[in-house]
Amino acid sequence: MIGILIYSTVKINYPDYIFINKFKHNKTLILGDSHTECAINDTIFTSLNLSNSADAYIYSFIKLKYINAIIGLDTVLISYRPQNLIKVDDDRWLKDKRILTTKLSYLAPMCEIEELYYLYDINSIAVIQSYVKSSLVLLKTTVKSLFNLVHLNDYSIGGYNYLIRNKLKEALHLSKTTKLTKYSFSIYQNEYLEKIIKYCNDNHITIILLETPTYIDNNEIRTFTKDKFNEYSNKYNFIHLNHSNFRLSDIEYGDIGHLNYMGAKTYSKYLDSIFRNQ
Repeated sequence: MIGILIYSTVKINYPDYIFINKFKHNKTLILGDSHTECAINDTIFTSLNLSNSADAYIYSFIKLKYINAIIGLDTVLISYRPQNLIKVDDDRWLKDKRILTTKLSYLAPMCEIEELYYLYDINSIAVIQSYVKSSLVLLKTTVKSLFNLVHLNDYSIGGYNYLIRNKLKEALHLSKTTKLTKYSFSIYQNEYLEKIIKYCNDNHITIILLETPTYIDNNEIRTFTKDKFNEYSNKYNFIHLNHSNFRLSDIEYGDIGHLNYMGAKTYSKYLDSIFRNQ
């Protein structure tokens, strides 16, 4: 009941033009976590990159449905790694009060009641706090939108991250001291990855599960998740682009799993060439 009251009180849509202007020449949307956020420069690879650090698949699903209703998307690239299917990200991205409050405070206008209840069951306090914060954010941006002065960046729902960093050596050293020995599947992540794929299939959107370049691949987790991935592959239609082994120079990595701006430039040009030659 509290959730419904909060939802109905602050449910204010984003102005459509902030998305329409971004899709004038292309209807390709990039979603996911920090891997696509850092790897794909959408000024090079023609698209809109709304990936965001610590974006669980439920956050991507919320953005996908909202934007498709406005634009009518052709293609969606979603960040995928075998690690996304295991339980580690649950505690960090969904159960963490700070992250959930921050995420939902900006995603609130996009969030439908089903996802709201889902997140409310995970952390009710964070959801209530996020809607209080959201009302303040929306008050400012709604006034600006009346004069067509609001921009997509005002909403902090994602975008390409021009990463100026090279901490590959430090990350390699740290990776030797931290290692999971037991794996279990994430209920939340698997449920919403499947919903994303099914939604795209049902709405005739080409869905691509994209593994961006990484310095080291985790073969143990890839083996552990292989059967689960094959279940999706047998059940749905999607394209899997595994570029995890795409080679770059050491200076083009921000760390083991992320590209810096130099690596993003190289990779985005490569990705653009693939799509242009289709």
